[in-house]
Amino acid sequence: MKIELSSRFRKSYKKLATKRPEIAVIALEKILLFSQQYNNPILKFHKLHGEYEGLYSFSIEYDIRIIVDLIDADTAILLLIGTHDEVY
Repeated sequence: MKIELSSRFRKSYKKLATKRPEIAVIALEKILLFSQQYNNPILKFHKLHGEYEGLYSFSIEYDIRIIVDLIDADTAILLLIGTHDEVY
């Protein structure tokens, strides 16, 4: 799957990498896994509801999530990364 990064994602990833560099490395590994097999159970990939209807999320660690917009079967845009409270 082709992965694109929104400007908001880039900014939030940079903030995460500054605060918690070890999590930023794990995030890159999970993004690579997502690009190869988005429905891998490790990612806990799921649809969102309410304000985020039509978007998806997957887990990096217990409290770190990435919000995703699936454009089509081969393209996803990563919109935001952060703690549960930061992204929802």
